[in-house]
Amino acid sequence: MSFTHANKLSAYSTRTRFLPTFASLIALLASSPAFALQPLEEFLAGARKASTSDREAALVAVQREAESLGAYGQLLPTISVSGSYTRNQYQTSMGAGAQAVVIQPYDQLAASAQLRVPLLDLSGWKRAQAAQSLASASRHSADSTALEVDRQVAQSYFQLVGTAALRRSFEATLAVAEQSASLTRSRREEGTATDLDVSRAEVDIESARRNIADAALLDALARRALTTLSGLVPEGEVPELTDGLHEEAPLSEWEQRAETVPSVMAAVERSLASERLSGAARMAL
Repeated sequence: MSFTHANKLSAYSTRTRFLPTFASLIALLASSPAFALQPLEEFLAGARKASTSDREAALVAVQREAESLGAYGQLLPTISVSGSYTRNQYQTSMGAGAQAVVIQPYDQLAASAQLRVPLLDLSGWKRAQAAQSLASASRHSADSTALEVDRQVAQSYFQLVGTAALRRSFEATLAVAEQSASLTRSRREEGTATDLDVSRAEVDIESARRNIADAALLDALARRALTTLSGLVPEGEVPELTDGLHEEAPLSEWEQRAETVPSVMAAVERSLASERLSGAARMAL
């Protein structure tokens, strides 16, 4: 056997030995499940970073905190110092010789200091307390805005999941309608069905296709809403969720939690701020 022929046999045996390995790898990749849709937690985390409403509410809270500090700062003793420099064209003096007194020199410096000590400013204290209440209301409003963004993200997410399930149901309905139409055409050829039955079966097919198109539109709208809110593009197959049939808490427990809702707490703080501003206006008289 020549050297070239031996090399060919060796290469052939090597390829033959690795063919089962490649075949098993391809089968594994083909049988692996498709990537699933990102979980809801990723969209919620993305919305907290990408939402302009959250950032705006947080910055408003920072502004109200600064205004509250400024209102309390006006009640503290303050001192202000100012200085000036004047260059005169002529020097003015009185007298002559060594006993001359300069009244207006060429270079003139001036300085002044002012100390302000408020003794009793009831109106100012009320305004400062109102500013503090507004700052607290802004913090609760920021929490309420974050909850509202989370609600919108969750609503769009489950709308996408529900639309996918609805679309699968419509596709199954379409398959049944097509089989029913095929059976109806066969029965018409045999004389046991009429043209009207066939037309009705075709109408059922078109109705199922229209429902699938509507579900596709709702799917696209839900994906667009998720992308806008969270900055993440929904990818992968939408999973099928199971029903949560656990027992809910009684109504009285939910009513007790109403006082801790951020929007309610913000409204209470704004009402308190209005009362304090009203008191400040009365004390200013």
